[in-house]
Amino acid sequence: MRLKDELIKKILEIEASHKFKTSEDNLIGFWFEGVEGEALSLILKDVGIEATTESPCLKEYDKSSVLTREQAHASIVIMWKKSFTQEDIKIITEEIKKGVVKLRKISGWKK
Repeated sequence: MRLKDELIKKILEIEASHKFKTSEDNLIGFWFEGVEGEALSLILKDVGIEATTESPCLKEYDKSSVLTREQAHASIVIMWKKSFTQEDIKIITEEIKKGVVKLRKISGWKK
Protein backbone atom coordinates (compact mmCIF):
# COMPACT_ATOMS: atom_id res chain seq x y z
CA MET A 1 0.00 0.00 0.00
CA ARG A 2 1.31 3.42 -0.86
CA LEU A 3 2.02 5.68 2.09
CA LYS A 4 -0.49 8.29 0.93
CA ASP A 5 -3.23 5.65 0.78
CA GLU A 6 -2.20 4.40 4.20
CA LEU A 7 -2.47 7.91 5.65
CA ILE A 8 -5.96 8.32 4.20
CA LYS A 9 -7.05 4.90 5.46
CA LYS A 10 -5.78 5.55 8.99
CA ILE A 11 -7.41 8.98 9.24
CA LEU A 12 -10.71 7.56 8.00
CA GLU A 13 -10.56 5.04 10.87
CA ILE A 14 -11.23 7.96 13.23
CA GLU A 15 -14.93 7.87 14.12
CA ALA A 16 -17.10 10.19 12.00
CA SER A 17 -14.26 11.31 9.75
CA HIS A 18 -14.75 11.90 6.04
CA LYS A 19 -12.56 12.57 3.02
CA PHE A 20 -13.43 15.06 0.31
CA LYS A 21 -12.02 15.54 -3.16
CA THR A 22 -9.57 18.40 -3.56
CA SER A 23 -8.52 20.30 -6.66
CA GLU A 24 -4.87 19.23 -6.37
CA ASP A 25 -3.39 15.73 -6.18
CA ASN A 26 -0.97 16.70 -3.41
CA LEU A 27 -3.77 17.96 -1.15
CA ILE A 28 -5.84 15.60 0.98
CA GLY A 29 -9.08 16.94 2.44
CA PHE A 30 -10.87 15.62 5.52
CA TRP A 31 -13.72 16.83 7.66
CA PHE A 32 -14.58 15.63 11.14
CA GLU A 33 -18.03 15.71 12.68
CA GLY A 34 -18.12 17.76 15.88
CA VAL A 35 -14.79 19.49 15.22
CA GLU A 36 -13.87 23.03 14.23
CA GLY A 37 -11.28 22.71 11.45
CA GLU A 38 -9.45 25.91 12.35
CA ALA A 39 -8.98 24.74 15.94
CA LEU A 40 -7.71 21.36 14.73
CA SER A 41 -5.26 22.99 12.33
CA LEU A 42 -3.87 25.11 15.21
CA ILE A 43 -3.49 22.05 17.45
CA LEU A 44 -1.61 20.29 14.65
CA LYS A 45 0.54 23.35 13.97
CA ASP A 46 1.64 23.32 17.62
CA VAL A 47 3.14 19.84 17.08
CA GLY A 48 4.72 20.70 13.73
CA ILE A 49 2.10 19.28 11.35
CA GLU A 50 1.04 21.47 8.46
CA ALA A 51 -2.72 21.46 7.96
CA THR A 52 -4.93 24.30 6.88
CA THR A 53 -8.53 25.25 6.37
CA GLU A 54 -7.50 27.99 3.96
CA SER A 55 -7.26 26.30 0.60
CA PRO A 56 -8.46 27.24 -2.88
CA CYS A 57 -9.93 23.77 -3.25
CA LEU A 58 -11.96 24.24 -0.07
CA LYS A 59 -13.39 27.52 -1.27
CA GLU A 60 -14.17 25.98 -4.66
CA TYR A 61 -15.94 22.99 -3.14
CA ASP A 62 -17.75 25.09 -0.55
CA LYS A 63 -19.22 27.27 -3.32
CA SER A 64 -20.27 24.27 -5.36
CA SER A 65 -22.10 22.78 -2.35
CA VAL A 66 -20.05 19.58 -2.42
CA LEU A 67 -19.26 20.47 1.17
CA THR A 68 -21.94 22.05 3.27
CA ARG A 69 -20.99 25.11 5.28
CA GLU A 70 -20.85 22.92 8.41
CA GLN A 71 -18.57 20.40 6.69
CA ALA A 72 -16.30 23.14 5.38
CA HIS A 73 -15.94 24.56 8.91
CA ALA A 74 -15.08 21.07 10.17
CA SER A 75 -12.43 20.44 7.53
CA ILE A 76 -8.68 20.47 7.19
CA VAL A 77 -6.42 20.02 4.20
CA ILE A 78 -3.09 18.26 4.47
CA MET A 79 -0.39 18.79 1.86
CA TRP A 80 1.08 15.44 0.90
CA LYS A 81 4.88 15.43 0.72
CA LYS A 82 6.78 12.73 -1.15
CA SER A 83 9.32 12.82 1.68
CA PHE A 84 6.80 11.49 4.22
CA THR A 85 7.91 8.27 5.90
CA GLN A 86 6.06 5.51 7.72
CA GLU A 87 6.92 7.29 10.98
CA ASP A 88 5.45 10.56 9.65
CA ILE A 89 2.20 8.75 8.82
CA LYS A 90 2.06 7.32 12.35
CA ILE A 91 2.68 10.72 13.97
CA ILE A 92 0.22 12.59 11.74
CA THR A 93 -2.60 10.13 12.35
CA GLU A 94 -1.96 9.97 16.10
CA GLU A 95 -1.91 13.75 16.45
CA ILE A 96 -5.05 14.21 14.34
CA LYS A 97 -6.87 11.60 16.42
CA LYS A 98 -5.77 13.27 19.69
CA GLY A 99 -6.86 16.66 18.38
CA VAL A 100 -10.24 15.38 17.22
CA VAL A 101 -10.90 13.67 20.56
CA LYS A 102 -9.91 16.82 22.48
CA LEU A 103 -12.09 19.11 20.38
CA ARG A 104 -15.08 16.77 20.53
CA LYS A 105 -14.86 16.71 24.33
CA ILE A 106 -14.85 20.50 24.39
CA SER A 107 -17.79 20.77 21.98
CA GLY A 108 -19.81 18.05 23.71
CA TRP A 109 -20.24 16.22 20.39
CA LYS A 110 -22.20 13.00 20.47
CA LYS A 111 -22.77 10.81 17.46
